[in-house]
Amino acid sequence: MGAILFNGCGGQLKMEGMSAQALFTIGKEKYDKKKYLKATEYFQQIVFNHPGETIVDTAQYYLAMSYVGSRSWVLAEAEFNRLAINYPSSPYFQHALFMKTNCLFESVPKHYGLDQSDLENVIKQLEDFIVDYPESELLTQARDLLSVARTRLARKTWEGGVVYSRMGLFEPARIYFQKVIDDYTDTPFAADASFGLAEIDFKTKKFADARTKFTNFRTVFPDHKLVVKAGDYIAKIDKEHPVPTEQAQNVQNP
Repeated sequence: MGAILFNGCGGQLKMEGMSAQALFTIGKEKYDKKKYLKATEYFQQIVFNHPGETIVDTAQYYLAMSYVGSRSWVLAEAEFNRLAINYPSSPYFQHALFMKTNCLFESVPKHYGLDQSDLENVIKQLEDFIVDYPESELLTQARDLLSVARTRLARKTWEGGVVYSRMGLFEPARIYFQKVIDDYTDTPFAADASFGLAEIDFKTKKFADARTKFTNFRTVFPDHKLVVKAGDYIAKIDKEHPVPTEQAQNVQNP
């Protein structure tokens, strides 16, 4: 330990003379104690000053994980990306790929109303990971994260349709709702978008189309919270805007 000297100003350790293994041992101790900022100093010394050491990819991994611990998502993403590029044969390679994407996801604002543009990149990276590494132990986590990312984008798109519909701008609203149905069928907002399209038909006096859509909604989503409201719309159409006999037969026997 003679290589460790204290700087009189601030009491910081001098690490330049330490071996890679000694640096890693102390860095890992700091990491295990959740002293992430201090841990990064030791792991950085290995990565930048001992690039030829066999332990360097492990140090690179824990450097990235230290940034995860301190919730420095942008820095963590960069370090995981560095690991994946520089050490493709490392046992940490797959985890680095997944964590790189996870950190990008974490850096995106949580509220759907804020900029979610990076989520498209997150989704693409997760889809590629699932295809490229179907046997990965991280597959379940990748699929779960993909579902969360897709659901958040679905909600943002659906909310756009809701806003346009409330403003009476029904054609833009149709486009947004249809995009949810086409692109995010596997999310809960596909049902809400289907109901939204039916409501637009009702508000634009396309009563036969509205009745068909509300009927289909009740069939496809029988447990949805809006099923009762769909039934109310159907009753209102049948009472106030009855479909002509021929059309009614087509509705009942598509």
